[in-house]
Amino acid sequence: MVDGTERRAMASSAMTGPEYFSALEDEGALNLALLRIHVGMVIQTRSADRVFDDFYREHGFTNPEFEVLMCSYAWGEKYKRPGALADFLGMSPGGMTAVLDRLESRGLITRTVAEDDGRARRVEPTQEGLRLADLGLRAQLRWINEHIGSTLTKDEQGVFLGLIEKLLGASSPGYEPPPRD
Repeated sequence: MVDGTERRAMASSAMTGPEYFSALEDEGALNLALLRIHVGMVIQTRSADRVFDDFYREHGFTNPEFEVLMCSYAWGEKYKRPGALADFLGMSPGGMTAVLDRLESRGLITRTVAEDDGRARRVEPTQEGLRLADLGLRAQLRWINEHIGSTLTKDEQGVFLGLIEKLLGASSPGYEPPPRD
């Protein structure tokens, strides 16, 4: 017996892309404007990631390593704990441990016992870790200024930032924006 979902899937295979999206929109399963926003954000992020990945590779580190260095330095005490870092960066605990092991073996971070909980660990970038974080951040800032700063006015940047923070708050439980001046 074929249920409604299978019937719709079989019917959709005979449609062109525009027909398929139109049918999804008609049945209320899709808001095409929201899909376009999502796809645009994914494309923008992947484009930036490719640029940053190439830069990081040239300088001997990876995007996850950069993210850990930046978060453990800039986002405050909460993100000096491996579990909080893993949650914030969307990494598995095992993936976070692997990144921390690589960073520690290269002298880019130290891991110490947390003063308030002897079972917990605390991550702190070393001077060399901070130098690499600064190098990576400056590369990102150049790209952001070139591709976003030169495209959006100051007012548009403020609106965009507010919208991004609202979206992150709705889609990423526990998200806290970085500290502001």
